[in-house]
Amino acid sequence: MNTNENDHLNWHQRENGGGDPFDPTSFVALARVYCPHLVEAFTRCTRKWSNDELYTYFMSGPDRGKRWRYAGGVELEHPTLGTLLVDLVLDPTVPGGKAIGGIEYLDRVMDPERHLH
Repeated sequence: MNTNENDHLNWHQRENGGGDPFDPTSFVALARVYCPHLVEAFTRCTRKWSNDELYTYFMSGPDRGKRWRYAGGVELEHPTLGTLLVDLVLDPTVPGGKAIGGIEYLDRVMDPERHLH
């Protein structure tokens, strides 16, 4: 396989498979202080699917297509990542009925140079 084919295969496996490990520890701590109702939702964010450093999904590509039902957003200030927009999705299978669908890293979006360092 050439490099492009290998890269595509790796991307496909991440998008449709188990994603990559994600440590929600700092997000759980942040939620405890500012959004206690999101603590449990953040503890479930242990796998991520990301194509870049601007957004992290907590659902695989196929799951997003089937289950993404936007339920609002919450803005948080992370001590090292800056301003975050946390996207909530409806999920009747979890306590409280909402899960975290993803996080947009607003400081990186607004200042493209920031995510290059």
